[in-house]
Amino acid sequence: IDVALYSLNLQTLIDALINAKMRGVKVRVARDGDNSTAGFGQLTSAGISVSSYANSSVDTHNKFFIFDARDSSQVTDDWVWTGSLNATNSAGGTEAYQNSIQIQDPALARIYQVEFEEMFGSTGETANQSAARFSINKADNTPHRVPIKGTMVEVFFSPSDNVQEQIANSINSADHTVAFELLNFTRLELAAAVIARRQAGIVTQGIVETDGTGSQVSSLKANGVDIYLHSDNLPTPAADAKLLHHKYAIIDGDFPDSDPRVLTGSQNWSTSSLTQDDENILILHSNRISRLYLQEFAARYAEQGGTTQIPTDVVNDRTTPDGFALNPAAPNPFNPTTTISYQLSAVGNVRLDVFDALGRRVKTLVEERQSAGAHTVTFDGAGLPSGLYLARLTASGRIATQRMTLVK
Repeated sequence: IDVALYSLNLQTLIDALINAKMRGVKVRVARDGDNSTAGFGQLTSAGISVSSYANSSVDTHNKFFIFDARDSSQVTDDWVWTGSLNATNSAGGTEAYQNSIQIQDPALARIYQVEFEEMFGSTGETANQSAARFSINKADNTPHRVPIKGTMVEVFFSPSDNVQEQIANSINSADHTVAFELLNFTRLELAAAVIARRQAGIVTQGIVETDGTGSQVSSLKANGVDIYLHSDNLPTPAADAKLLHHKYAIIDGDFPDSDPRVLTGSQNWSTSSLTQDDENILILHSNRISRLYLQEFAARYAEQGGTTQIPTDVVNDRTTPDGFALNPAAPNPFNPTTTISYQLSAVGNVRLDVFDALGRRVKTLVEERQSAGAHTVTFDGAGLPSGLYLARLTASGRIATQRMTLVK
């Protein structure tokens, strides 16, 4: 078990980690060095190695767990858990609105492991504090796109991976709706992206907990965004007393042909979070997951007195609609060019990439909005070595792949 946490005083979790260590599980922890919550000391006393970064101006703000990524005996038990949930008594109880997600996938688990070991300073069982890298000292050294059982998942870490641009790109991609629930919203560029979508006729809705220094809430509201402070219009004191600790956005969540996606993780939309704090964010291209998150957004939005109707039924996006297909490349094998053809079931944003056998993207052939129907594109392998390549089509939240071989 590899754990990266900002805070820890939830005793049931502390006990679970210590018990795992006692029964022979290898447990490692990376933590925020300035956060004095008592649980980290209990872990250290139990023999669990802990790496930390004591810098009063920087938060190691991650909240993620990795299970069995280092165990190569099987891949079906490799899990990543992440979200907005702090491992504290208040967050673990009923005092805050939170979200978390669990994903079973070995590739994603290993991506998180690379990030973890950068902060741990070691690939072994003992932290190497002198080699550990946090904040701006980290490198952008992980893959960012992982197809998981037909769902494209993107993963980014702050501050190394230019997460602000990734969030802005998702906002800019919205064809119909943008919805978000955030602890704080102070980043001017992201507010400008939301306002631009509103001015383009896109439905923009949000709920934000805090309205302190640098808050963009007033600007968003003045520009027509349907936004509430969490303290506004709540029907009961009990609802007002709960902290809105969410950090998620939903793009085109109720429009399955417009690449619906959810952005979630520990990432705040603030300057410090994007430029210096250690954070993580997932972008999940899934109609079903978007609808699941829409249920929570609809509940909080209704508490505020919001009047826009928000769909909350959950759909299954595992099936591929008629008319969506990526055909085998022809010729195949090829030297050096081949034609890739595909069909789209509906108008939408389309991306066609080519990856090598190591999973590295070597060329993007298509990245634009296209109409429904048949399309073709030529892939020129000149300058690339012989070998196996993978064409991957992403459209309307769905993915198709085909193998092709370059022989020179």
